[in-house]
Amino acid sequence: YLDRYWEEERQVAQDLLALAALPGPTFDAGVLDDGLARLFPKDDAQRSAALTALGTRVGVIAGGPGTGKTRTIARIVALHVEQALASGGALPQIGLAAPTGKAAARLTEALAEQLAELGDSLAEPVRDVLESLRASTLHRLLGWRPDSQSRFRHHRGNRLPHDLVIVDETSMVSLTLMARLLEALRPGAGLLLVGDPGQLASVDAGTVLGDLVAASEHPHSPLHDLTVVLTDPHRFRGGIDQVAKAIDSGDADAVVHALRSNPDDVTWIEGDPAAPDTDLGPVRDLSVSSTHAVRVAAAAGEVRPALDALAAFRLLLAHRRGPHGVSTWNRQVEQWTTSVRDRDDEWYIGRPVLVGSNDASLGIFNGDLGVVVQGADH
Repeated sequence: YLDRYWEEERQVAQDLLALAALPGPTFDAGVLDDGLARLFPKDDAQRSAALTALGTRVGVIAGGPGTGKTRTIARIVALHVEQALASGGALPQIGLAAPTGKAAARLTEALAEQLAELGDSLAEPVRDVLESLRASTLHRLLGWRPDSQSRFRHHRGNRLPHDLVIVDETSMVSLTLMARLLEALRPGAGLLLVGDPGQLASVDAGTVLGDLVAASEHPHSPLHDLTVVLTDPHRFRGGIDQVAKAIDSGDADAVVHALRSNPDDVTWIEGDPAAPDTDLGPVRDLSVSSTHAVRVAAAAGEVRPALDALAAFRLLLAHRRGPHGVSTWNRQVEQWTTSVRDRDDEWYIGRPVLVGSNDASLGIFNGDLGVVVQGADH
């Protein structure tokens, strides 16, 4: 525990408390009520999260996968723009950021999807603003400097121009990076931190989002009324939700019970997958059918269907090596799928490709997945 981190913790706490003490923005109540009713038809946690974010200079929206965090972000931005248009003032400068290039790209894509979902519920000027938004990494937002690993072009002496900064995947933001962001906010600007405190943590020091959410649980905490935790999953329910919650709670018996008691949407293969007598038929059939679908689309030069087919099936492993690891299962899947691909061609049509490093000029980032497609020039 270095003295530098202690100082950064103190600075982050002080800056957040200072933001929390500021009066919230002034909004036209009629325009706001109309926007909330139109964009949040249900009076639920997402609407509460939007109200919280709009009524303060700093807000936290936390929640697990599929609880509607990105959906809420898109509508918060729309409400800000509607207020500016109603007042006749300048359109707000909104900065969207995430800790990694891939997370930033996914945020941009997710907002585009939300824009399509909103349809005619947005006026054209509001839609134009949302269409123009592009998320960046926090490093790019702050202004990366080649001569420093921890300092940026924007700081207390050269503030960011944005009226509102929204950070997605905040669980991955390190203590140092959060300190740099807070000191770069201009006076009067708003900050919205979004993420899952139970998800990936920063590879550097600090668990900022988790600490903030934990602190907000105390009724007398200054963050108590500034934090909304979304708990209702919309992406999945039923057995897989029960399994996920049991795993998250660390209750091994509950995990086994959930696996065994939800046959409609969870298939548990008991025994050792590496044992020759274990029935791996369901996994094999899915592997083969998925590979075939990718291969057919790729051979036809159909990029999007090939990517969609690749995304339809995943094998997630807890280990890299050993009988239950990635290397073993890669060989197993390759054996199953040799009949539906060109075995001797290293770059066979339909081969999945995992990007290993960022290339902003091409718009690809570490962890992106692709497919070798026949005749494709992109």
